[in-house]
Amino acid sequence: MTVTISPTVAAINAQDKPYTASFSGLLDFVPESYEWYVGGHLRLIGSIYTDLGAGAYSIPGPVYTFCHLPAVVLLRVKTGAGVFQQATYTTANQCPAPDTSITLLAQRDGVPIVDGVSVPTTPLASAVAGESKVDVLWTYGVVGASPQSRVSISVVASNKSDLVDTISVDWGDGNTDVFDQNAVTDAEQSARHTYTGVTGALTITASQHDPDGVLVDSDTRAIIIPADATGFYAQQYRIIQYQDQAGFREVCPVGWRPIVSAEQAIRLYNMRRGHQYHYMLQLREVDTTGRPVRTTLRSAESLVGPW
Repeated sequence: MTVTISPTVAAINAQDKPYTASFSGLLDFVPESYEWYVGGHLRLIGSIYTDLGAGAYSIPGPVYTFCHLPAVVLLRVKTGAGVFQQATYTTANQCPAPDTSITLLAQRDGVPIVDGVSVPTTPLASAVAGESKVDVLWTYGVVGASPQSRVSISVVASNKSDLVDTISVDWGDGNTDVFDQNAVTDAEQSARHTYTGVTGALTITASQHDPDGVLVDSDTRAIIIPADATGFYAQQYRIIQYQDQAGFREVCPVGWRPIVSAEQAIRLYNMRRGHQYHYMLQLREVDTTGRPVRTTLRSAESLVGPW
């Protein structure tokens, strides 16, 4: 007495997953009843069969969708003598290899502006000898603050067999964050970190761990925190000018303009060489619509003239 399951294990393994199979059985004896089990669960019981002639009989089976994980297929058929005949096989584990990837979403360098507290560095003003011109050199550096860089990343992890239980992010500066994923096959985690007092090349490492805490897979992302990360988190600047004394004849020879580099030289023309000029720098942050949201105090004065 023989029992044959269709489709065969080779036919199921050859298909891309998920794959839905419609089962049937081929027998060389008349069945009294039968039971189908797939994945360890009873899927169908019955007694209906079709006589194919020449001592062959067919029985219907369940419809089942296979994922990447292995599954046991078992068909038990009861003969007229009350004896069970069976056929069984186990599909292959076709789970893809665990995968972890890091995407750098954003990196913004600079110290946040605190309204009414933050003070930018003092601009450097110098007269052009023999001409009615003044050069003002400024940087958006910070008075008394360490360099900072804010980094945002996205980590995508996949593990179809052992599952993703946690994602850890080693930021490369001695700090590590761990995020629970609760044993899922696919996970996506956003993470943010602020580097303080650090510049140069760093490596971010993201790792996935299974429910037993075992390291399954990891990926790395290199970042560079530039030396000018000592600058303010600012998008605009202006230069304020007083003639002869602070608070007297205030003008802004350079109104609010976009910051395009870490330092910038401005040449002012038609200056009165017999007077002294006071220059101050002020910075501000704006939102995506250009609306000011935070503004620094004015810097200390830089004096030039008369010349």
